Parts: sequence; C-alpha cells; structure tokens
Amino acid sequence: MSSPKVSKPSRPRTPRSCVPCGRRKVGCDKVRPICGRCARAGIECSYAAGRPPPASITMIDETPSLASRASRLYDLTRQAAKTQLPRTTPIPTPISEPHDTGIRPVPTIEEPTATDSTTPSRDTGHLYVGPHTKGHYISSVHFALISQEVAAINDLLRDQRGYTRDTLRGPIGQTFPTSPPLTSPRYSTTASYESSPAETPERERELYGDLFPNIPTWTPQDNTLLASQAPSIEEIVTGLPTREQSEVLIWSYMGGFHAKRSLFHGPSFLVQVRKFQRWLDTRDPNYVLSVHFLALMAAVLFAGSVVCPRYRLSTVFGDLSRETLVSRLYRRAVRAIRLSEFPQSPSLQSLSAFIILDSTWLREEQPLTCCSFIGVAARVAQMLGLHKEPTTFGHCSPVDVHVRRQVWWSIVSIDAQVAFASGLPPILDCRLCNVQPVSELSAASIRDDFEAHGNANKSILGIFIGGRFAFYKKGNEILHLLHSSLLSERDLDRMLEITHDIKADMDSRRQQITSIEELHSTNPQTYDGSDIDAIRHTESNAALAQFAKMLFSLWAAKPYSVMYGPMRRHDLLDALRKKEPNVIVYCREYVHRFLRLAERRDFQPWHWCWPGQHQPLHSIMALISDLEDRTDDPEAVETRKLDDLAIYKCIGSDDCGITSSEDGAPDPRPLHSGGAQAWRFLRRARDRAWEMAGLDPSILTCPESVHDIVLKGVPEEDRDKNEPSEAWQDYAYGPIPQTYAEWSYLGQATDPNFGGVLHDLDMQMNGGMGGVSC
Repeated sequence: MSSPKVSKPSRPRTPRSCVPCGRRKVGCDKVRPICGRCARAGIECSYAAGRPPPASITMIDETPSLASRASRLYDLTRQAAKTQLPRTTPIPTPISEPHDTGIRPVPTIEEPTATDSTTPSRDTGHLYVGPHTKGHYISSVHFALISQEVAAINDLLRDQRGYTRDTLRGPIGQTFPTSPPLTSPRYSTTASYESSPAETPERERELYGDLFPNIPTWTPQDNTLLASQAPSIEEIVTGLPTREQSEVLIWSYMGGFHAKRSLFHGPSFLVQVRKFQRWLDTRDPNYVLSVHFLALMAAVLFAGSVVCPRYRLSTVFGDLSRETLVSRLYRRAVRAIRLSEFPQSPSLQSLSAFIILDSTWLREEQPLTCCSFIGVAARVAQMLGLHKEPTTFGHCSPVDVHVRRQVWWSIVSIDAQVAFASGLPPILDCRLCNVQPVSELSAASIRDDFEAHGNANKSILGIFIGGRFAFYKKGNEILHLLHSSLLSERDLDRMLEITHDIKADMDSRRQQITSIEELHSTNPQTYDGSDIDAIRHTESNAALAQFAKMLFSLWAAKPYSVMYGPMRRHDLLDALRKKEPNVIVYCREYVHRFLRLAERRDFQPWHWCWPGQHQPLHSIMALISDLEDRTDDPEAVETRKLDDLAIYKCIGSDDCGITSSEDGAPDPRPLHSGGAQAWRFLRRARDRAWEMAGLDPSILTCPESVHDIVLKGVPEEDRDKNEPSEAWQDYAYGPIPQTYAEWSYLGQATDPNFGGVLHDLDMQMNGGMGGVSC
C-alpha cells in the first residue's frame, strides 16, 4: 500500500497569462496590452495586477545601548511573571445565540506560587556585554547577584582586568621568552640580591604563559628546542637552595601546606629527598635522577617559602625578603615542571607539582585566574586514570592507592572551591567517578601490613583531610542543583538535606579529634628526631586540632550563605527561612568564625589558605541584604558591627581582603584590580543599607577584636583561650629532624609514581614491607 503523497506548500505567484486565456485554460502569447488570441476572438483582454512595490525601509536610530535594553526587558519579564491575571469563568457562547458579538473572554489559569514544589522557576543569571566582544557571565550563585543591582553588578564585571597595557610595552616584533628568566643559582645569605637584567620587573611581567599550543612540527627540526629555550637538569639542580635552607622549606611545607592539601605520601617523598641529597654530596653514578621528582621537589620548596614564617626564613636566608625568594623559587619550579614534559607526558608527581604551583595563589575574589589550571589538571587526572577506583586495577600498592585518591579528590575540591567563588558550575561531576574516600590513617600506617598489625589509628590530619574532601564532594552536588535550569522547592529540600548531612559529618569529626586530643593529653608522645616522628608530629598537634575544628564549623555553615542568593532570586527565600529559621544565623557565624581564624596567631601556618585563598564574600553580602530586608531585627546592631569589622580589616590592606598578621604587620595579599573591585562592590552595598537605616556609612562602628561582638546563636568556644607562647610556630610546624639515618641505596631510579620506596620505609617503620607498586 503506497503512502499518500504529501503536497508541498505552494507559494502564490503572479500569472503571466492574461485573465481570459487563463480562465479558458488556453495558450496565451502574453502580448500586452491585448494578446493575439483575445484580439482574434474579439474579447476584452486584461492582465492581473502585479506584486505591490516593496515597502520603503525606515531606518530607526536606536540610541539606547543593548545592555540597557536587555536589562529593561529582564525587569519587564520578571514583573510579568509575578503579575497574576484576574481569574475569569469561561462564558458559553453558542453559535445560535442571536446577540453574539464575536468577542469571547479567554479563560486564564491561575499560575502557581513561586514556592510550589511542583513548579520550578527559571533564572538565567546575568550576562554583562562589553566592548570588543568581551563578556562576563555570572549565575545567581555568585555573591554579587544577592543585591540584584544591575548597574552595580555591571560596574563590577566591567573592571575585571588581569593586567594593564603598560606591562606589554615593547617594540613591534619583540620575541617573548618561552621560559621564565634565569635566576641566581644559589640563595646564600651573603650574596647580593640585586635583580639581574633578566629579572627586571618588566621582564618578569611578560606574558610567557602556556595557554596556547606549540606550532605543528612541519619538519623534524621543529620538534627540537634550542638550547637557550630548553631548561636543563643541571641548571635547575644548581639553582636549588642549600641543604640547610631546603630543610627549613620542606618542613614548613609538611606542617603548613601538606597539612591542608595533601598531594603525596609524606614518608615516601622524604625517602626520595634523602636519596637526592646524598646524590648531591657524592654524585653516585648509580643514581638516576627523575625529572618528575625534581619537579615535585621544586614545587615543594616554592610552597614552603610561601607558608614559612618570616622569622624562620631569616635564620637561613638572611635579609632576603620572602617576596623575592618566593618569586625566584616559583620561576625555578615552572622550569622544572616544563622539563618533565608536563602535560604531554604527565605523572603523579608532575601533576602534584602543577597543582601545588597553580593553586597556591588562588583568590576567591578572582577565581578565574586559575580556570585553565582546573581544566588541565582534570584532563591530566583522567589521562592518568585517577577518576577510577585504583583498587580495581589490581596491581597498586596501598601507598599508590592512597596517593591516587588524594590527588583526585584534591582536584575535585579545588574545582568546587573555584565554582563556589566564581558562581559557575563545577567542571567535574562526582557522579561519574567511582573513587573511594581517602584513608584517614596516619601516613606511617599506610603500608602493606597495617591490616595484620590491627593497631593503626587515625590521625588528626587524616580526619581533617577526609572532612575537607567529604565537604567538597557534597558541595559538588549542591552546585549541580543550584545550576540546574529550573530551581524548585523540591531542590531546596534536597539542598537542605545535604547541608544537614554535612553538619552531622563535621560534628562527628570534631568529636573524633577531641577524643584524640584527650588521648594525647593522657599519653604524651616523645620524638626521637627522625623523619617519621617529625611527620607524626605535623599530623597530630594541638594547633592543627584547633584549626581543623574551626574549619569543620565553617564548612557546616558555608552552604547557607551560598544558597541565600539563588533562593532570593528565585523567590524561595521565604521558604528557606521557614524551613531553616537560623539561615542568617549561620551566615553570621561564618563571618564571626572567619574573623576569629584570621586573628589567631597559632593558625599562622595555614593563613596562606585561610584567609589567603578564602574570603566570606557570600556571607557578608547575605548579611547586608538581610539588613535591608529586616532593619528592625534584634541582632541588627551587632550584625552591623560584624560587617564593619570585616570592612575595616579590608580597608587596612588596600581593598585586598581580610588579611592575617605576622609579627604585628599585616601579611600582604595582593589582588588584581578586578579582585579589589569585589570589596569596593561590598562597601557600596553596605553604604546603601546603612543609608536606608538612617546611619552615616562613612563611620565604622566596630570594636578592635571580633571577640567583642556577641551574637545570639554563635558559639565562642575559643574566647578565653590563652595566647600561644613565643615558640608556637615551631610547635605548629613540627620539629626539624636534627639527625638522619644512613640510607641504604638501592642503585635504581625511583619510580615517578611514588613506587620503589617501600624497602626504605621498612627501615624506619620496623615492619616488613614487600608490596608491588603501581
């Protein structure tokens, strides 16, 4: 049976034949004004009228800008969505009714309220369109959209610049170096530290990044770098600090950076460090130096210089400033990572070095400065198979399993951290991976025979790192809900459920750390000066325990400040307040605890991250918006003091955010111009709220310390805590080992992926170890 032929829609066209010939369906010679057939027949000939002439085009000069029109259209659509049309009853109008006028009322359906769990609302966020095809999109998760001030938000986004044009001056055709300039080979305390011509500020600020791929290799010669362009192992090794200086930087890293962002197995790394130091002294020909380990070593030295206190740096580097030392070690680490052919030929060590280098200076006010870093790290991690559970491969040792999980969850955590700050969706989706959580045992307990011993205990560091990964895994799920195209009250219920799970987990971990503290107070540990004992000290000490419990409270309160803005824009804020009456209390607690953390001198080893990387932008903006909505709140006076204190600490650092202090001086936290604009945006929002309350915004009514601000529902368990002693830094960082055992040399190159060191660990741990490394 053939299917019926589908007729195509016809387009009307003017007939060329005359009307009489066309009516009679006979041929027409189309002669005008009278065709031949009509002339012979003696009938009147006429032609149909042609198409009307095209309408004239009127040019309208639309002076309003596209951004203004889009903003106006957005406001009109929001008003239309909120306007309820009057309900009318459809009137039956039968055709036979004699007085039918032809006008029939259109029946309307009552729109559900915004809080209806079955009706989600849509919010596309905000897009700033600038000149030269520039643009900047932020979603409702971004802290700035809490205020809903379009003009102020556009001003903020327009000023997001990373550099000025003055830094690009130079003659046309100038070639920029493919690698950072060379630095002084040694860091002696007596050498001159004047900048060489290659290290002038103009050269340091050149754009020699790796955002663009190399030119294709048209010829075999194109695949070979010039000697002046390629870094060498000897050059990097020669430029490393001395052994004494390296020890200070390494142990500063282990106590300050590694305790916050663990990216390798500490004992395994130290084994490789001792072998490398022995090779530097003896130049043993049997030792084969791994460029991947060298990259990790250089990155550790750089990060150690960032977190090391100035007084400790001065003991080994003399008058060399931290800023100068950090800059030199950073350039050295960049060259070492390039030498390892990252990312073309990555390894776990080179990836860890890359993460250390590119995440240390992350700032919440300018999170997109590391957007390319997240993409590269995530893709390289997938190339290395880190998104798969390592135990499924069947040939990885416990150390390798632990390291692979650590690196993967570190990338997921940084991705979620950037997503929280930028208001953009996370790149990674935890639902697509099956990696198990990291082990919370101490580093010395992660070995082949720990199950046989049965006495392996958790460390404070293990509980802390596990809590960090657990929070950002849950935060990844919250971010995916917030960035869904439609947000409903059902999504709000799910986010609150996740938030309650986070709080329960954080409270449980606080209790676990308290139990370990009580155990250590009754059975104090002794240290013999070995590397393993020093690692145990950096993993479990009083300062780290207090810092971990403080962050557990911050992580439990953070989701409320992040979801406050989206709920307000989706008209779900009343539902949020109804389901969680203490939502604004958690925002106050977050800012209060954050300021307490910045004031704690014993938290200096981790101030590079808190408040170095993190800032309470969402919470401050939520408090300002709440003061606008509820000016008569009983806690309004104390809340204004809290906001003023945060602004005051920011003004003291030239709009570079809340900073900590070291030896009485503020620790510098430089920002790009776009990052400083974020704090100016908050100050303008505060000024508007203060003017609405009839207050003078130029006056900051705040005490000197956050402990003088008492807020209902905000606990202060550390109010009466005694000030730490003058030697608190050594206690937090851990003692530097004074003696080192003679290491048995295997005569083989160590595996780049942390394998091949189990025999050396066995010597320190006094336990048989004979596993196969991955």
